[in-house]
Amino acid sequence: MTDLSTTVAHLAKLGTSIVCMKYFNDPYSILVSDNHWATRAFQILLSHSILGIFRFGNPSTSKYLRGFYTLFSKIIHTLPFALIVTEILHWNKTSEQITLTLLILTVFPIVYESRSKERTRRHLIDVAVGLNLCALIYVSLISKNYSAISLVVSYAFTHFSLEDISDRYDVPYRDLLQYSLCFMEIFSILTLKDLQGNY
Repeated sequence: MTDLSTTVAHLAKLGTSIVCMKYFNDPYSILVSDNHWATRAFQILLSHSILGIFRFGNPSTSKYLRGFYTLFSKIIHTLPFALIVTEILHWNKTSEQITLTLLILTVFPIVYESRSKERTRRHLIDVAVGLNLCALIYVSLISKNYSAISLVVSYAFTHFSLEDISDRYDVPYRDLLQYSLCFMEIFSILTLKDLQGNY
């Protein structure tokens, strides 16, 4: 069944991903030499957009495509943000052990709680996102990279308030999430440009 508003939301995220990926040297390559965490995050977001366009723009999608989209959507909310935070921590010269530990602590709840079929609040993911947000606030204040604060506010709003706003104003959550991820992409690129301009 075709859903025009969701297709448009995925098209908007696709366009944002393409524009933002121009910042990277090899944005579509499997073998990436620099910015590899952030490049992977944007590749995941781009792939999800393309999949969403096929899923909601096609009147006769197979149940396998619908199932794969549902599974992929469970990780799209948190994993790209965790990868972007990992990249930002790397550029701020944070210890590799701390950076990778934070990434593992974020990936574990994504895998564990993505098995849930309910759209209920996922507490382990909330804790992992909170740790990422705190790490991002800390390094942005230490390095005086205030564009990262925009990323923190944008993603915190997306993660902790989007479902409530969706329910309160009867707006499809899926559509709001795609537009919110567009802002996350834009603020991520601005943060990386500021960081890498200092080195």
